Amino acid sequence: MCACEDIEVVHFARRAQSLEELADDVDVAIVDIDFAEGAAYRRIASTVARLPDLRVLALTTSPARHEDVARAIGAGAVGFVDVDADPEEFTGAVHAVQDGEMWLPGAATGAVLRDIASDIQVTSSERRSRLVAVALGLVPAAGALAAVLSLLWRKYLGHLGVRPVDIALDPTTRVVDAIVTISLLVAVFGPLLYVRSWLDIGEKSLGERGSHWLGEHRTVAGTVVGMLLLVIGAALTVYADLVLVLVIGPIVAISILAVIIGLTHELPSVLRIDLIRPRRAAFAGIAIVLLFMSALGTEVLIRGPEFGVKGAEGALMTKFMGFRATPAIVTDVDGALPVRQRLYLGGNADL
Repeated sequence: MCACEDIEVVHFARRAQSLEELADDVDVAIVDIDFAEGAAYRRIASTVARLPDLRVLALTTSPARHEDVARAIGAGAVGFVDVDADPEEFTGAVHAVQDGEMWLPGAATGAVLRDIASDIQVTSSERRSRLVAVALGLVPAAGALAAVLSLLWRKYLGHLGVRPVDIALDPTTRVVDAIVTISLLVAVFGPLLYVRSWLDIGEKSLGERGSHWLGEHRTVAGTVVGMLLLVIGAALTVYADLVLVLVIGPIVAISILAVIIGLTHELPSVLRIDLIRPRRAAFAGIAIVLLFMSALGTEVLIRGPEFGVKGAEGALMTKFMGFRATPAIVTDVDGALPVRQRLYLGGNADL
């Protein structure tokens, strides 16, 4: 990369995991921070913690993104250069950091600071405005939810040949059931958003050996934690759904709201949602919603109501829309008809 005789490239590594293995033999390391899942930042932090005399330069995109520079400096880097820098700039950066100085290129650093300034210029009034906007957005969302419920009720009860009004059902009053179910879904799947932050906390709190292992097997650890959370959520759904609806669901909702209005840093570290790939998280959320709506639509349009000796049966409708049927004994007051066992639909049957 450069023709300087006093700079020797000792190692060239293509994996972030190699930094700790090779850092013992070098004075200066140039680390590409564009590894997926923030692997470079974790490697820089753990390596600098083990080798305080190592000088790390962050290799950024061109132009440098302010969030990348801030995370790299926070992890322990002493400067940055972008991939389009001249060989002379790389040479100057290596010499400067080796001499114990910081390397923050003037023009690039100015642009980074301007970007950071635009991000932190969020006043309390702007945060309140965001909160008000979110609150106002819930009003049409509730109306849309009520409209969808009305449509689903008509299609669902159409299999029985009745309308909601025929059995004294008011679909708009079932919004509470829908909100409870949404809170339940958020409580089951929402904790997956914390996995990245929890793994970061684990790397910092564990000893050197444990931190090294967790860094080497981060994907496996994240998968195991995610599966464990889903198993716990499924168990609570069966045995203690109120814990999910009233405790875990609102906590996750608060964390998501904090991300929306820019107050994540005000939350405890265990409740912060760290989305290095927000687009991926958005796609996952959309996929979950589409999967749920597909399952619900299949039950409404194809299967229809199902009944057993204990009342209404169904995978989603009995939970999401509060559809129930109460077994009852029907007695004719004048004795003209025998006593019969029937299912009572509508009215107070599902309360």
